[in-house]
Amino acid sequence: MKIDSIKEKLNIFKIPLNGIKLIEASAGTGKTFTIVLLYLRLLLGIGEKKIYKKKLLVHEILVVTFTNKAKEELYIRIKDGIQNMYLTCINKTTSDSSFQFFLKEIHDINEAIYVLKRAQNDMNSSSIYTIHSFCQHILQLHTFHFNNIFEEKIIENEDNLYLQATQDFWRRFFYTLPEDIIKIIYQDYKSPDHLLKTIKPFFYIKSINFPTKILNNKKLIMYHEENIKKIIFFKEMWLIYHKIIQKTINDLEINKKIYSKFNLIKWINKITEWAKSETKDYTIPSILKYFTKKI
Repeated sequence: MKIDSIKEKLNIFKIPLNGIKLIEASAGTGKTFTIVLLYLRLLLGIGEKKIYKKKLLVHEILVVTFTNKAKEELYIRIKDGIQNMYLTCINKTTSDSSFQFFLKEIHDINEAIYVLKRAQNDMNSSSIYTIHSFCQHILQLHTFHFNNIFEEKIIENEDNLYLQATQDFWRRFFYTLPEDIIKIIYQDYKSPDHLLKTIKPFFYIKSINFPTKILNNKKLIMYHEENIKKIIFFKEMWLIYHKIIQKTINDLEINKKIYSKFNLIKWINKITEWAKSETKDYTIPSILKYFTKKI
């Protein structure tokens, strides 16, 4: 059965309070107001008498949302809803059509006033949570029970956990990379153990701000291709200008012991040989340092 075929226009006062119900709504359609009305129905026990009769206390009604901001808004709106319903029962009249329905359904007005007053007083013990805070509450509530189940142990040596996490990372990202990138990485990191030894000192730094964060292999492959293009471009420029570079250095007033004719020819020949080779990785001749502004 398609979900569209069972969709109905929402009537908050006809929703049965037992079982599981799904309410779909987009932004700005009154989701919070709907929750407030359902909350009041649960407090006052307003529903089909054959199915639902119990009046719930505030700590028995669980409301779970995503963010702390939404949780605070729900708390305030529910508290205000209880206050407004309480005043409506006291005055026995209201211009609000939603509260008019409640007045029609309440058979004992004095009992309703008592229930709503008690709810106002008990709002500090209401069960309104974010998903995380609800889980934390359950864990704290049943600490002794959970401790017996999991038999907590103090881990004195975290090295095995670090290694396991590194191995998981290695399998997840390293194995799925193209072969040419794997060969480049393998030049520096032969195994997960080797990688862990390199990165472990960073574990004790509180915060590291990387200029660029690579979140997936597709982005890593893109950066790799850009690096290869830069190296190829440098090689092309070297092959065009290397003879001019040699002449320019010969005309400079520099240390001729270091930049002797023999050394220059040797360095330039090696770099030229590298520039003519196929670019498969990030290997760059160390002697290029002699052709930078600073050595």
